[in-house]
Amino acid sequence: MEFKIRKAEIRDYIDIQEIHSMTNAYSGTLQLPLPSEELWKQKLTNQSPYRHLFVAEVSGKVVAITGLMLEQNVRRKHVGSLGISVHDDYANKGIGTALMTKVIDIADYWMAILRLELTVFDDNKAAIKLYEKLGFKKEGVHKQYAFRNGHYCDVIAMARIKGTV
Repeated sequence: MEFKIRKAEIRDYIDIQEIHSMTNAYSGTLQLPLPSEELWKQKLTNQSPYRHLFVAEVSGKVVAITGLMLEQNVRRKHVGSLGISVHDDYANKGIGTALMTKVIDIADYWMAILRLELTVFDDNKAAIKLYEKLGFKKEGVHKQYAFRNGHYCDVIAMARIKGTV
């Protein structure tokens, strides 16, 4: 399957809203179900200079999005955090891996980011496997970190430090 990776643009808001309307996306992130198109239009319109969004596009349709958030604290300028969502119909096709690989490359070689961090729900085995494949290591567990589907859930804190992969 051919796809293109690029920076997210305002015009992508409808496809991104669709991704985040899917069970896997809102269950695997801190997004709420049923996001509005307007919410995503505003998020893309009013981006912080510390937040970089990238998308994977198949035949003109955005099918995955990842965000790289840079730390603003001067003592943590070497740190970025990542999040990713993939359209349910495009999961397990290598698109998430390619998108994350590209963003890691940008962080490593263009932004001087030494440490990349993320959290992942402890039952999201596919995501954990992907992150480990990309060099992320488990650093600990945040107990009852987020409320999801009527229950408090744990997340695993993971990080990748450049040069230690």
